[in-house]
Amino acid sequence: MKRKHFYPLFFKIILLLVLSTFSYNTVNSLTLYKWTDENGVVHYSDKEPDKKAEILRLPEREKNNFQEDIVIEQEAIIEDDEQQRREEAIEEEIRSYWRNLALGIEQKKERILEEIFITEKKIEILTRNIDYYLLNGYKADFMILDLRYLEERLPALYQRLEQVELEKKQLRQDARKQGIPPGYLRP
Repeated sequence: MKRKHFYPLFFKIILLLVLSTFSYNTVNSLTLYKWTDENGVVHYSDKEPDKKAEILRLPEREKNNFQEDIVIEQEAIIEDDEQQRREEAIEEEIRSYWRNLALGIEQKKERILEEIFITEKKIEILTRNIDYYLLNGYKADFMILDLRYLEERLPALYQRLEQVELEKKQLRQDARKQGIPPGYLRP
């Protein structure tokens, strides 16, 4: 992706104000004075000098062209600013879309890891309880069934975790194919 220079809106507004002030002053003072000083140097100014000076006036056609040029420049700056804002909005939408996909996968992974942790803790507690019951001569049939269920469930959880890792890898590949920078996938 192209990297564009970012000029805040504040600076563009200041530039427009300066240009409009410049254009107002220039257009309203299109009377120019020309004079030669004692050293033979020719000077031009829009302010009347102390000395005798030749008055130069621009034809009305040139005044209008100058005003049109200023307006065109101001419109171009505004259009560039609007175009830049549109591009930034589109880029933010793309960034948000890919981050949401990556975040969804991360959340799924976290839920599975939490479920694995809880299941392993339950197995550990049930194993201790079963040992305690059996050592003290009590029946532990239902606890043994629960333990078997949890032990059978654990491999399925690890398999789901592997699938999430594959989804994550596939998302990275899809993003790379679309030309999305790697930073967009960081949740």
